Amino acid sequence: TIIGRSSERLLDKIIEHLVKNKQILIVALDDFDNLKNRGSLNKLLYGLLRAHEIAETVQISVFTVSNRGNLLIDPDVETMFNRIPIFFSQYTESQMYGILKKRCQYGFYPNVISDELIHFIAKNAYDDGDLRYAIRSLSRAGEEAENAGTGKIIKDYLL
Repeated sequence: TIIGRSSERLLDKIIEHLVKNKQILIVALDDFDNLKNRGSLNKLLYGLLRAHEIAETVQISVFTVSNRGNLLIDPDVETMFNRIPIFFSQYTESQMYGILKKRCQYGFYPNVISDELIHFIAKNAYDDGDLRYAIRSLSRAGEEAENAGTGKIIKDYLL
């Protein structure tokens, strides 16, 4: 758990390991804005960011990836977090197509999905601004094709 004693023990073990091995810890939290339990997350961040107070030589850096500017971090955590926003541009439709095409090459047998359908999905993802939804849709469409025993993904299988 993040809240209870086991979390404190885990943090103590992490700090002990970092001190003993003279290492630096970098924590990356992707899709930070989708994490559900804010209270637990704030306690975890607070512990990580204050670890240097327990052991002077400990160095822990935390970075988050988020689609929102407001991360809903408690004020006492925010003061230690010292975040520096870096903004990434949205993928182009062509980039989305390339990503989806690669995912299809890795995830499906050859000729399971047509290039036209990948372009269609990429265009919809671009229009909606949501590549993750397109990837989930491909995954589910692959499952539908498998369940149907067709060996081909068709537009009807998409979400």
